[in-house]
Amino acid sequence: MGRLGQRIKLTVLGVVSALAGLSSLSAWAGELLFAQSAPLSGNAGQLGEQMRLGVRAAFQEVNRNGGVNGHRLRLISLDDAYEPQQAISNAETFVGQDDVIAMIGGVGTPTSMAIVDLLASAKMAYLAPMTGAGGLRDKKYPGVFNVRASYHAEVQQIVQWIATQKNGARLGILYQDDSYGQSGLTSLRQELAGRRELLVAAAPYMRNTTAVKGALLTLRDAAPDSVLIVGTYRAAAALIRWSRKIGFTPRFFNLSFVGSEALAAELGAAVQGIYVAQVMPSPSQQEQALVARYRRALIDFDGGVRPTYISLEGYVAGRVAAALAGQIDKVTRQSFYAAIAALPSLEIDGLRVPSNQVFLTMAQADGAFEPVN
Repeated sequence: MGRLGQRIKLTVLGVVSALAGLSSLSAWAGELLFAQSAPLSGNAGQLGEQMRLGVRAAFQEVNRNGGVNGHRLRLISLDDAYEPQQAISNAETFVGQDDVIAMIGGVGTPTSMAIVDLLASAKMAYLAPMTGAGGLRDKKYPGVFNVRASYHAEVQQIVQWIATQKNGARLGILYQDDSYGQSGLTSLRQELAGRRELLVAAAPYMRNTTAVKGALLTLRDAAPDSVLIVGTYRAAAALIRWSRKIGFTPRFFNLSFVGSEALAAELGAAVQGIYVAQVMPSPSQQEQALVARYRRALIDFDGGVRPTYISLEGYVAGRVAAALAGQIDKVTRQSFYAAIAALPSLEIDGLRVPSNQVFLTMAQADGAFEPVN
C-alpha cells in the first residue's frame, strides 16, 4: 500500500472510530491518540495482532474508568508487514499527524531500528517496542521507553540453563539475517566467551521467509546438542519440522519474540519439548495482580480470545501509556516525550518496567508453556 493509500486507510479508521463514539463525545474532554506500526499480516502477523489486542484492552479498561483526566485513549494501527521500509512510511504518516501523541507497541527489531532516528528527530516518544535489541536501549534515544528485558538477558538465561544441564555443551544458532538476528548472534557469542560451552554453527535465513533448509543442513553437520532460534514463529516451526523429519533432534530454544502461542499454533502437538524464553509473567498465573487485571480487561474487550504472553505485554504497554499521561497536566507530543525522557522506571501492579526478568519455559503436550526450574 502506498503512502496515499495509508493516509486514506488511517483517515477511514479515524472516521469510523469518531462515528462510533459520537453519542458520548460530549462526556469527554477529548482524546489522546497513540499510533502503532506493526506486522498485522505476513510471517509475524500474529505478533502484531496480539500486541494491538493488549494495548486496546488496556485503553478500553482505562476509558471505562473515566479515562486519563477526562480524556479517552485511542489507538490507531497500520500494517508494516515486518518490513523496515513500510515501517518508515507508517512512522512518517504518524509524525505528520499533529494529534498523534506517541508511537506504541511496535513489533520487531528491523522495523523499530528503521524508525527510531525519525522519531527522535520529531521528538515523538516510542513506547514499549516488542524487541530486546540493544540499539533501542542506547542513551541517545531518550524518547524510547522499553518495557521488556533485553535479548542479551534472554540469551544469558538460556545459556546458563543449558550449562547446568550439560557442562561443555555444543550450541548452534539459526538467526534471521538482519538486525534482530545479529542482535541474538552477538549476544550468544558474548555470553559464550570464556565458557566451556561452544558455538559450533551459525546459520542465517532471510527475513519474512521460511527458507531454512540450507541452514538446517549446516546445523545438522555441526551436530550441536542445543540450537538457539532467533527468528519468527513460522521460520522456527519450519526448522523444527524439517529437523525431526531428518532425525536431527537437538533441544530447540527460542527467544521471546517467537511468540510461544503462535509457535504452538504452527506446530500443533509437535511443539512439546520446545523451549521459549519469556519476558512477561505467565498469563495463566491469575494469583498475580497484574495478570488477574489483564485477564479481566481481556474478557471485557473480547471474551472469545485467549490470554497470551504477547497480549499481556501489549496490555502493560497500554497501562504504561495511561499512567504516564496521567502525570502530565497537559498531554501533548512534546510533554509526553519530555516525560518519557525523564522517567527512569514505573511500576504496574507489581511489575517494575523496564523489566529485566526472563523466564525459561518448555511446551507441554497440550501446548501450554510451563516454567523450567
